Amino acid sequence: MKYYIPLEEWEINTDRLISWLAAGGCLVEVLKSEHSDFQIMIAEFLGREYVRELQHFAWQYSRKKNIEVKVDTREAWVTCTSLEMMLGIAIFMMNDIPSDVLKNHPGRPTREQLARWIHQNYYSPEGVYRMSVVQDFVQYFLF
Repeated sequence: MKYYIPLEEWEINTDRLISWLAAGGCLVEVLKSEHSDFQIMIAEFLGREYVRELQHFAWQYSRKKNIEVKVDTREAWVTCTSLEMMLGIAIFMMNDIPSDVLKNHPGRPTREQLARWIHQNYYSPEGVYRMSVVQDFVQYFLF
């Protein structure tokens, strides 16, 4: 996952992956969309959206290498009947951030802060918690 590779190594890693493609081939990267409720949650507490950097890289890379890039966005939903269930999923999503970043970040929420924020923003009148999981499928086409 590019999320764990230093920014300065993204281009060489993408070059390597694309070098494995035959003419007419397509490399697909699945990224967490900045429009996902879980990414909004991460940005709320950490003030940083990793996906924006990745998408920006894809567009810059396509211009530099003269490769066509398309993004196909797909949406899914997580629905839970209790705050405790949604909190467990949210903590799992929060832990997808590299541990060195999360551990030392001053905005890292406590369990109670995260629970309060989820309840305030994602509790529905139907009595369930519902958060979107939006993914961007970035496609690099080799001609």
